[in-house]
Amino acid sequence: LYDKIMTGQIAHDNNPDLRRHISNADAAIRDDRKRRLVKRANNMNIDLAVCLSMAIYECGKLNI
Repeated sequence: LYDKIMTGQIAHDNNPDLRRHISNADAAIRDDRKRRLVKRANNMNIDLAVCLSMAIYECGKLNI
């Protein structure tokens, strides 16, 4: 997801909920150098960012 966003391969229609959830998320690098989404604060929602990440992953597996 990070690479898709940074290279401009993904865009959205300025949905305020999606924008807020993406803004609430940080990328934490785990020991194996993979990124994972984490909340900036415990009271912030990132559900839509996680859903987007999962959808991008599945599209990649299906070569879409």
